[in-house]
Amino acid sequence: MQEDDPTGQGSHLPHRLEVLCRRALPRAGVDGAGVALVTRAGHRATVCATDAVAARLEEAQFVLGEGPCVDASAGRSPVLLDDLLDLSRWTRARWPGFLEAAGEVGVRAVFAFPLRLGTVAFGALDLYRLTPGPLQADELRTALLTADVAALALLELREGKDLLRQAEDGAGEGAMTAFRYQVHGAAGMVKVQLGSTIEHALMHLRAFAFAEDRSIDDIAKDVLEGRLSFTRENP
Repeated sequence: MQEDDPTGQGSHLPHRLEVLCRRALPRAGVDGAGVALVTRAGHRATVCATDAVAARLEEAQFVLGEGPCVDASAGRSPVLLDDLLDLSRWTRARWPGFLEAAGEVGVRAVFAFPLRLGTVAFGALDLYRLTPGPLQADELRTALLTADVAALALLELREGKDLLRQAEDGAGEGAMTAFRYQVHGAAGMVKVQLGSTIEHALMHLRAFAFAEDRSIDDIAKDVLEGRLSFTRENP
């Protein structure tokens, strides 16, 4: 997923996320990590991996469409597997291909955390360990914080790509300004609907766009024209 980005906003994002994950590894008590995108339409893409083992785990889930990353994003909650050799029959039957791939590279524990904003999820942070054992309380806090930072970084990337697409489509400065006003106008409506700040409303728009695999300007249009609304219960 390392695409060219002339804006400079996203071209180094996979590297920055890899650095973030590498720094978190010792504090989270794990051996490696990967970040993947998962949309509601079922599209998946690996953003970064800290090493060959993490890359293999992400590739297996991408190809097979199964695994803790996929379930963490779909279920919008962490999937914590502290020993892959001691799983329920139901879990083994659910992820046969992934468990085989994990076993081939010696992985014994996997911890997947959804990348999300509120109830909107659009990917997952996968952590793995070569030895079995649960995450301790401080390790779990580190993992959750890393997932939050990764999610915010990806949301910023999405808006940058939308702006770039507008420029590539030949939009002039007036059209680009209209794009920004449209998005911020929609954010103003979402702010009222959620009773939140404008910054929080903007993040909700970005998260929803990511999850739906649509551009943020399309989502903004739906909000402004009354086809989409956000509530505290179902943001």
